[in-house]
Amino acid sequence: MTTDQLQGFVSKPEATRIIGRDGRTVTGWIADAPENGDVEFLGHLKLRTKDGNVFDGTTVTKGKVGELNDQGMIPRWYVEQSFDEALKTKDSTSKQKNRKQTKKSAGESSSSVKLTGATEIQTLQHELAIERERNLATVDKIESLTADKQFLEAELESRRDDIEDLKGLFQSIGTAADSTAKLQSGKPDG
Repeated sequence: MTTDQLQGFVSKPEATRIIGRDGRTVTGWIADAPENGDVEFLGHLKLRTKDGNVFDGTTVTKGKVGELNDQGMIPRWYVEQSFDEALKTKDSTSKQKNRKQTKKSAGESSSSVKLTGATEIQTLQHELAIERERNLATVDKIESLTADKQFLEAELESRRDDIEDLKGLFQSIGTAADSTAKLQSGKPDG
């Protein structure tokens, strides 16, 4: 396994080459999957950051990807190698779905489609996993900020001590300079 690859997975650009689609199409599928609750599709994806952390596709949200980008972690999507055929199927299914949606009347909403009980459970489990991930990220952020705060408070206290030491040193130098000047002028101290 190279540092760029995950065993059993191919990079998103490689997957797009294999299925013969442009990168925007596959990127769109991946971006839409969390919003549509497409847990089955997300189950065939992994997200890897530059530091080597790997996230299961079912736990990743657009928000998580945004956070990782903001942190400079350069997240990269990987597609399960055995999922290439399913991607080809998704491609033809997407085309059929687009044709069907074009035939729908303007007043109909695609959100009126009812989810089955199992799909609802999967969707809720996915949303729960996402919220857990967000909570963990928030706790980590709070702990990091608390540690930073404590470090900065200690640093500030250290600087205050340094300033007090310097004040004392300058006062001693000033007193010594006054005494030296008096001695040189012949006036006794005091």
